[in-house]
Amino acid sequence: MEEGVIDLKRLEEQIDKNTIAMIVNNPMNPAGIVFSKSHLEEVLKIAYKHKIIIIADEIYGDLTFNNSNFYPLATLSPKVPIICCDGISKRYLVPGWRLGWLILYNRYNALDNIKSTILTLTQHMMGPCALIQGALPAILEKTPLSFHENICNILQNNADIVYKKISDIPGLKPLKPYGAMYMMVKIDPKIYGNEWKFIENLIKKESVYCFHGSLFNAPNWFRMLLTFPEEVTKEACDRIAMFCFKQQQQK
Repeated sequence: MEEGVIDLKRLEEQIDKNTIAMIVNNPMNPAGIVFSKSHLEEVLKIAYKHKIIIIADEIYGDLTFNNSNFYPLATLSPKVPIICCDGISKRYLVPGWRLGWLILYNRYNALDNIKSTILTLTQHMMGPCALIQGALPAILEKTPLSFHENICNILQNNADIVYKKISDIPGLKPLKPYGAMYMMVKIDPKIYGNEWKFIENLIKKESVYCFHGSLFNAPNWFRMLLTFPEEVTKEACDRIAMFCFKQQQQK
C-alpha cells in the first residue's frame, strides 16, 4: 500500500486455472491511491495474457485532487473484457439514494453469459426508486462542473490539513491520498499497541472514530474520512494528537 501501486509480480502469482476475473478499484478505497496510466496498462497486460475479465470499481473516478489524473480502464485497452461499476452515491454525495450501474465492455463476446444473467437478475429484483432513476439523465447532464470541482477542493484541503497534522505525531505515518475521500494512517504498534486497541481507546478517550485497517487487509493501519467541515477535521486531528501524547506519557 505504501508504494501506491499494485504488486504486479504478486498479482500474477495469485492467478491460476480457476481465476476468471480480477477487481481493480481506482481511485482506491481505503488509501486514496490513483493509479497512473502506465501502471494500469501493466495490469491490463496481465489480464489479457491470462484471459481474465476485469471488474473495474470506478465509483470515485471524479474525486481526484493533488494534480492526479483518473484513467478509466476501458479507455486503455480495446482487448480486455471489462465490467465497469459506477454510481452517483460518491461524486454527488447522495449515498442514501442507492443508485448505480454497470457498463459492460464485451470484447470478444466474453461477457455474453454474464450480460444475460445480469438482465435476468434485474428483472427479478426490486430496483432503486423510480423517481431517482427518472432524474438521472438530468443529474448527469445538467450538474455544473463547478459542483465537482468544489467537492475535490474540499477533499484536497482536508487531506492537506490531516496529512500535515498527523505527520507531526510520533508513531503515526499518514499515506498521502490523491483521490477518493479517505486517508490511511500507519500505527507504530511498539508505541500504541495494535490498531484495535488504538481505535478502541481513541473512541473512549477522545470520541474520535477511525475505521480499522484490518478490515482492508491492512493491520496496524486506520482509515480517516476527509468529508467533514474543516473545523471538525482540525478538531479531530487535534484530539488524535492529544490522545497520542497522553499514550506516550504513560510509557
